[in-house]
Amino acid sequence: MNILKGFTIAALLFSISGCTSTSTVESNKSPQYVANIHKLFIAANLGMTLYTSEGNETDAFLNGVSRSLAECGIQSASYAKIPQAQNDPTPQRIAEFAPDTILTITWVKESKGTNGHIIDYLASLYDAQSKSVVWKANITLTQYFKASEELSGALVGRMKKDALISATCAGPSAKR
Repeated sequence: MNILKGFTIAALLFSISGCTSTSTVESNKSPQYVANIHKLFIAANLGMTLYTSEGNETDAFLNGVSRSLAECGIQSASYAKIPQAQNDPTPQRIAEFAPDTILTITWVKESKGTNGHIIDYLASLYDAQSKSVVWKANITLTQYFKASEELSGALVGRMKKDALISATCAGPSAKR
């Protein structure tokens, strides 16, 4: 009986831990770039990738990143491109906000694997003064529950690790 009880508990713990989203991140930063971000515009083109059983988590992702940036003293604005929209107001919104840096995060590909729904994103940071890309990150998200939290945590966590923002800033479940 104790063996059955132990097996049941182990199976339950495995199923619970296996249901959250996970991510991996690889990045590179220009060696000449010294981060001094004060105003960051986030342009997201995530397609339908954060539409989950919980609903559309795109806004939750953008809000999580924006909250973390605000705690770092960074003012931010964001816009998520609407799938199949005719007009893209992103350039106008960027011009109105006048940021010193622009962060884009774009859906690259998605597939179904043995561990769940796998989505690859590319994040790029553009420095407005030099008009160049100063940082890139490839984020692979294995999506289950709380995908927006995992994606925002992965992004903010890597930005901290790469010294783009202060390492002392709080992140949305940032574990990286």
